[in-house]
Order: sequence, then C-alpha cells, then structure tokens
Amino acid sequence: MSAHTSRLVLHIGPHKTATTYCQDNFFGRRGRLKVCGWMYPALGRSGLESGHHALAHARETFLNAPGKPRARLSHLGRRARTKGFSLLFSAEGFSKWLAQDFQQLAALMGYGEIELIFALRDPIAGFASYWAEEVKHGYSTPLPDRFAAQLADPQNSPLLNPMIALRPLASAPQIRLHIVPYDVLARRNIDIFSHICTKILGTPDIQPRYDAPANTRMPIELTEFLRLLMQMGNARGGEDYLRKAFMHNISPVQRENIICFVQSEAAHAKRSISMPASTQFRAQIEAEARSELEQYLTLDLGNEPLFNARDETLAYYSDAELWKCEPVRLRAEEILQKIAS
Repeated sequence: MSAHTSRLVLHIGPHKTATTYCQDNFFGRRGRLKVCGWMYPALGRSGLESGHHALAHARETFLNAPGKPRARLSHLGRRARTKGFSLLFSAEGFSKWLAQDFQQLAALMGYGEIELIFALRDPIAGFASYWAEEVKHGYSTPLPDRFAAQLADPQNSPLLNPMIALRPLASAPQIRLHIVPYDVLARRNIDIFSHICTKILGTPDIQPRYDAPANTRMPIELTEFLRLLMQMGNARGGEDYLRKAFMHNISPVQRENIICFVQSEAAHAKRSISMPASTQFRAQIEAEARSELEQYLTLDLGNEPLFNARDETLAYYSDAELWKCEPVRLRAEEILQKIAS
C-alpha cells in the first residue's frame, strides 16, 4: 500500500445511532482492520474504552495545547501516511465539533481531507433514546418538558433538526461526508457496522465480532425510577453521586425487579405522547435532508422514506403520580439508603 492512499476517517455518531456497537466492533476487529490497511488507534482512547472519547472530549488539549497529546497526533498521522495506513476514529463526542475543528485536526495530522461518518436517524424516533441517555448521565428533566422545549421551535432544535449540525459540515472545504441512513438500514435489516466497513472503508469481508446491540436504551420504567431516585437525592445534594452509584451497584436482576415493580404498582401513572407520521416539521426536515444530503448518502434510497413513515409514541411516567405512589416511593427510599450508605 502506498502512502498517497492514506485516509483520515472519523465516525462521529451522533448519540443513539448504534455508535457503541460500532466502536466495540471496530475495537474487536482492529487486527483485521489493520490487515486491510486501517489503523484503529489507541491514541485518544482511555483504558479499555472502545471509542475515542478522550480525544473527542479534550479537543482543546489535543488540537491547541502544546505538549504530548498534540505531538502524538501529529506523529500518528505522519507514521500512518508513511506506512500507507488509513486512520479510523470513533466517538459520539465528535458530533459536537465544528467544521474548523475537523479541518484543524486534518492539518495537524498532515491530511488534506478528512472524512466524517454521520448516522442520520429519524429525529422523533431517536428523541426518547437521547432523553433516556441524558437521564443515565444525571439529568432529571421529565420527558414531556424536554420534548416540549424542543417542539417549541423544532427547526432550531439541534435535537430535532440534524441539518443544523450537517449543513456547515457539508459546505466546508476539506470535509467529505458519509451519511448513513440509520432507519433505512434498520428496515432493510442491514447491520450498520458491516455497512460502514463495506460502503465506506472498503473492507466488505470484515464481519462484526459482537452481534448484540450495545448501550441499549433502558426500559422507561427503569429510566423513570432513576429520575425519581435522583430527584430525592438532589434534595439532599447528591444527585450525580447517587446516579453513578445506582448505575454501578444495582445488578441486572435488581433492575429487572424494579422494572416489574413499577409496571405493576404504577401502571396508572404511565402516559404517552403521540407524534403522527405526517407531522409537518418532521416531513420538512426529511425533505431538506433528502435535497441537501442525497449525494452523501451511503445507500440509494429511490422512493423509500429516509425517516420512519409511521406514527411514533413516546412513553413516560407522570412525576406527580409517581411521587404519590407510595410503594414505588418507598422502594426508591430503600434503594436510596442502600446505595448512599
């Protein structure tokens, strides 16, 4: 392999588009990737993490601060190009970078072009997953409140309008986009890791090592119980600590018990938000994405919808009803005492 074939590719997520699943398989198949000319570097990863979260979340340190991190990136780029290897990085945090950050990374590593892989998902279908992920990371805003705040101006909501992030990238020089149609892959039963390997990396023979989804969304009962727990803990000044303690110390069996308990004791508190397939802003965003991103799509869609052509239902539990549900509240108090001790 000659040096001029070297490519710099970043899989930038965003969140809740099977990024952890892809990262686990990039990491698990890094040996096969290297045989095919791709390096999935240790630089930018922490410990046994499969994604390059350390790089994505320490942009200033790696790109601008004098010292070893910046020098190591420069050296890695030079070594890959000299040996004719291409470089692949993956982290959801890259989706927060600006076009100039990617351009700066490419220049630092000695590349005239940087390629970005972005999995485009139906904004309504993905919203509940994103909100549940926020709860796992310590945010306790109720789903209806979080959703209503975005729906007030969906065209200007980064959570509901992916074009806000993608337009600047599509128009920036030295950046080449690969848009993976997440919902289309799901409908066609195409594995996203295999699709990226085949269509973007040019390594069709690499199969996923792990076939189970990673970092799947918690059931709504567990998400709402965790929110209740954090609300109780926040009143005592310990929301973040308690959230981490719950995620690390409550076993899978205990979590299943909590799910069943909330389902049986608080069924009356369950609510839902329905969004018709014909919702105007959803159709408008899809039309804009089809028009502006078609040349970057990794699949020929023909007349197939880019997003889900179906109604979406977002389930949640009423805060007020959960607080009034004595069995659930007492169970939360019991677990709160257990993990806080």
